[in-house]
Amino acid sequence: MKTTIKAVCEKAFLSATNNLNIIEIFDSITARDFPVTHPSMSFVFALETENIGKEFSYNYYVDVTDSSGNKIFDTSSTPAKLNIGKDGRGRLIINVQFIKFPKEDKYTATLHIGEFKESIYFSVVLFGRQKD
Repeated sequence: MKTTIKAVCEKAFLSATNNLNIIEIFDSITARDFPVTHPSMSFVFALETENIGKEFSYNYYVDVTDSSGNKIFDTSSTPAKLNIGKDGRGRLIINVQFIKFPKEDKYTATLHIGEFKESIYFSVVLFGRQKD
């Protein structure tokens, strides 16, 4: 399995014609103070497998950790299904509302599918401060 697209953004959705729409991709969030709650964001992953010609699905979950490995978001208790089409491709949009970031830090959103893992990295920084 390989990742062809991964992003953290304000919103993502599939159109009526099944096209992936990603709005306002970012790699940092600014905050006036901490902890801060981000009202809405999406994690997007597009994946390809070498299994062409057959539809199948995988269980997956997503977690978000800080630079020390502390989880601030975790869906492992309610795994979901990634459906792979006959073309060997699948797309995931994980919409998250009211995620709380306890401190200024570098964060990682990781998709877990069995032994396969793919991560998106982003920062949450104090307003006016440059991200690394």
